[in-house]
Amino acid sequence: MKKGARMFEKLYGLKRIPETAWRYEAARFRGLSILEYMLGKVKFDWIAQTISAAFGPIGIYWTFRKLGKEMGRLPRFLGIQQEANCPMYRAWKARRQNLRPIKIDSTSGLLTRVMYDVKPHTYGTYRDLLEVLSESKGALSTINHSEFASLLDRDFDGKGIRGLLKDHGIEIGATVVEKTGLIALAGTLKEIDQGNIRKGERVLWCLTSGVNHADGATRSEYKISSLRSMMRSYGKRLSLTEQYG
Repeated sequence: MKKGARMFEKLYGLKRIPETAWRYEAARFRGLSILEYMLGKVKFDWIAQTISAAFGPIGIYWTFRKLGKEMGRLPRFLGIQQEANCPMYRAWKARRQNLRPIKIDSTSGLLTRVMYDVKPHTYGTYRDLLEVLSESKGALSTINHSEFASLLDRDFDGKGIRGLLKDHGIEIGATVVEKTGLIALAGTLKEIDQGNIRKGERVLWCLTSGVNHADGATRSEYKISSLRSMMRSYGKRLSLTEQYG
């Protein structure tokens, strides 16, 4: 997909959407919402989120830094990566200042392939993430297949995770299709079990993705069967624009 996007951008002189700076900007709006909530209601000791290139926490903590002086101490950030592809975690654990890419020959070993880039190092966000971890006294952790399965089987006062979340308005089907948000929850519980998050501390868990089958209500305006057909179709549209203005 990235290769095709770069080719399309070069051939037609178009701007690829979204760029890294735009992703940061979008996350800053999420940061405004969180900041507003924390100033008016409950403060959190931790914010936990699954990360790939880490656009989310970088944007959120930018908002805290620029506009959150009244909130006092920053909530500590907990970033969770899949163990099968965790370049940010490995670099942070080794106290490196630069990110070393991990070659991924197949995405079949990943817990989730949707909304998860196999090459997060290409965005150049690692230094900005290190700043977030430093200023918030945060941490990174990982989750593997067996740890994730343990979350789905775990008992919470007689209820499984699906029942517990359903009581709070979050519906998860029998088959978990997109796991990104639940990976963050599994990582949070792992850190609690290991004593890194202490009893009584409040954690804001970011459910950053869907966890069930789509309802099918959305209909696409245009379907792409291949890069070749997309470029051919786009060429025809350019021709019509030039002809009719």
